[in-house]
Amino acid sequence: MTDTARRWVLGLATAASLMTALDTLVVSTALTTIQRDLGATAEQLEWTINAFNLVMAVLLMPAAALGDRFGRSRMFAIGVALFTVASVACALAPNVVVLVAARAAQGAGAALVTALAMTLVGAAYPADRRGAALGILQGGSGLAVLAGPGLGGVITTTVGWEFIFWLNVPIGLAVVLLVIGKVDESRGADTALDIRGLLLVTAAAVGLVWALARGNATGWTSAEVLTAFVAGGLLTIAFVAWERRAAAPMLPLRLFRSRGFVAANLATVGLVVSIFGGVFFFSQLLQNALGFTPLQAGLGLMPWTSALIVIGPFAGRLADRVGNRPLMVGGLLLSAGGSPGSRSSCIPD
Repeated sequence: MTDTARRWVLGLATAASLMTALDTLVVSTALTTIQRDLGATAEQLEWTINAFNLVMAVLLMPAAALGDRFGRSRMFAIGVALFTVASVACALAPNVVVLVAARAAQGAGAALVTALAMTLVGAAYPADRRGAALGILQGGSGLAVLAGPGLGGVITTTVGWEFIFWLNVPIGLAVVLLVIGKVDESRGADTALDIRGLLLVTAAAVGLVWALARGNATGWTSAEVLTAFVAGGLLTIAFVAWERRAAAPMLPLRLFRSRGFVAANLATVGLVVSIFGGVFFFSQLLQNALGFTPLQAGLGLMPWTSALIVIGPFAGRLADRVGNRPLMVGGLLLSAGGSPGSRSSCIPD
């Protein structure tokens, strides 16, 4: 593959990853306006976020296998196209039910884009240049974290929340056409799809998320919530049991024998929960409790999200000297310690 072809792969993968990652956060500062315009409840508002994240998380695992079997660039283009069409449905949503369904479709497209962007870039670059290329790709997601809340506030305040989704349409169409014309097809091993594992983990995740989302509304000891928790737990056990004996498991359990793998994933879960959960609730606090406009709320969140970009490069270099563990533990403790004080610092005397 020529250097020009590699640059096309990296550029298109980064653009699509930035678009999908940006949509995860840019919506946060528009939620109060969306709630008012569509007459949604706070619980329904949560599902505009939960539907996207839940579908994306579940489909990330089989997305790479789909690319290996049916073609990586083809499935990547399908993912971008699906995300783009779903964005149109979000912008035109007449009510919150349609919006939640469209956000779930966005999550499916984002899963294909996220998984296959890394696969395409990894396959395009030799080992000695792969790290730098993947760093650029991840930089797109970092930029989305930095700009997302502020950009969402600007768009919502100036032209309306619908344009958060309309913005994806020209970008998505351009990326799809360029992928078809500029990116060569590649495939991996024809790995069997673990359909039973996918169904089990999806049902388990829906049960657990449903219980968490409905706990405040119906009571944490209500029959609905307890049933959802129990069902989610049993389905999780069934998923693990199936993965232990599946010929081509979606999640090989041997990976959990590595302490580094387990620790890194636990830290990642903590980080993602603190960022995406925190953005949702802090945005609601700033707008509903403190009367901020969407723009003010977005700007108010940017010092928090921008810290990821500022500190990240220094943390990477420091890790070479002190190791990963102290930084991972210290970072999560700082995030946990700063969260209770963030509310009091926002509330005027």
